[in-house]
Amino acid sequence: MQVEGPHVTRHLNGLEQRGLVERVVVTDDRRARHVALTEAGEETADRCLRAVRDWFGEALADWPAADRKDLTRLLGRLIDDLAAHAAKGDSR
Repeated sequence: MQVEGPHVTRHLNGLEQRGLVERVVVTDDRRARHVALTEAGEETADRCLRAVRDWFGEALADWPAADRKDLTRLLGRLIDDLAAHAAKGDSR
């Protein structure tokens, strides 16, 4: 994602202060932490996803079913290709 550690830490601190995430000790390495959504974080993420889905659903409501199906297929292909490209690493 090409972001600096301190930037991520600031965002995580803010999310933690709002009760949306918590840091969890990694059993294999007590120095490391995973970040997990809290119940409030899961509810917030769910609300956000519903809002985005509803917004797109309304925006595409007049599209023919075949066009929506094509868009779904092409977005899936895009995601697969981007993931494959990322797995190769930065080729520059």
